[in-house]
Amino acid sequence: LRNPREFAATYAIEEQGHVQQYKSRAQKAECFYKDNVYANVISDFDAGRNHQQYTQKQNYLGQRNSDNSCSKQQTSYMLENNGETICFTTHKIPVCKSSCNANELITKSVKYHCVPKTNISELWRNQINKGASPDFSSKTVTKTVEMKV
Repeated sequence: LRNPREFAATYAIEEQGHVQQYKSRAQKAECFYKDNVYANVISDFDAGRNHQQYTQKQNYLGQRNSDNSCSKQQTSYMLENNGETICFTTHKIPVCKSSCNANELITKSVKYHCVPKTNISELWRNQINKGASPDFSSKTVTKTVEMKV
């Protein structure tokens, strides 16, 4: 019920005045059911939208503007089994921005969550290619790889 008076009338003990009118309307009203939709959510910042507004807010808060830096933290992926399996890092790792080259590489143990290639995993991969960083930190680690980052 959308009308709070009609809703309250359904619990009324004595049907006096307008209560009976509201109660009859409530019985004829259309029912609405709550329907939860579970989906992975990528924030505007992770998707690369409103970046200028975000950095201005960070500067206002007294935090360092990292636009001058050549590295960024991003979720990464690797393909396995001839592309039939996609493994996503469970945490963001340092990567070079497209206009930069690495000065030095260090070996790091990187944890991955691997999934079969599906429409959803392809969507995540495309989002990462566009600069987004989906959060896989709550996913189970299915593989750990020593790699240079």
